[in-house]
Amino acid sequence: MTVDRIYERVRKYADHELIRRYAELPGFPETRAKLIFAFLRHSSVPLPLGELVTLVTSLMQMALDIHDRVKDADGEGTDPSAVRIRQLNVLAGDYLSGRFYHLLSQAGEIELTRRLAEAICEVNRIKAAFYVRMKQFLLTPEEYLQLASSIRSRLFVEVSRWKEGVFKRIGPELLEMLCKCEVLIGEWVDGARSDRGRDRWAFWHLFQIGSAEDRRHLCEEKLDAERWEAMTRKYGVRQQLGRLLAYHVRQLAESLSRLDKPLAQELVPALAPVLKFNGL
Repeated sequence: MTVDRIYERVRKYADHELIRRYAELPGFPETRAKLIFAFLRHSSVPLPLGELVTLVTSLMQMALDIHDRVKDADGEGTDPSAVRIRQLNVLAGDYLSGRFYHLLSQAGEIELTRRLAEAICEVNRIKAAFYVRMKQFLLTPEEYLQLASSIRSRLFVEVSRWKEGVFKRIGPELLEMLCKCEVLIGEWVDGARSDRGRDRWAFWHLFQIGSAEDRRHLCEEKLDAERWEAMTRKYGVRQQLGRLLAYHVRQLAESLSRLDKPLAQELVPALAPVLKFNGL
């Protein structure tokens, strides 16, 4: 089975009228899924179990991503329709979480269920600290990138620690590298959009190096799009973001090159959507 096939199964398990009508399914964590699936395929884990673990971990990540939309919509106030959408997103995330627990319990994987449940608690703890520090303007750009990538990687890191072997030794570091690249790629693709607010590396970079006046504008509840674009041009943020992204992609590529040849030959093309940013 390929990861594409696993994705089709994820879509099947996530198929519910509530999600179809009110809570658009979040993006499938494709590169993270490909990384853990490749390592599991090259381990002592039976192939059907490796497929299941990749499926349920991806499904749970999507459940967490749906719940994140509730946080993103908090600024929409108490309008009844907005409140209803938030409630439906919570229910949709809970539904996907339920599928996760059901599939693992059916397979009798009690230990892995426990480990992933603890990882989910850790993700929520990281998120809570992240959003509080973000709201209080207490993040550096380095801390932002570390916390944002940890939220993406934590479930998959727990899978890498599940069994003894090469994945346990190098998997956590590779996943954290990959997720830093994913965070920066998402921001690079978004360009100069101002509607992401504080949830981006560029904001915290500007908050660290900007003038007192620029920092005052960054503290405004809603940042004017033209002002944001002017600030990013003034400080060359796009160029610095590109250099930072290329640096982390090179680190990932170098780590992949040190893997055993069969595993590297599988992972390099699988992670091509990330590795292509090496030349920025």
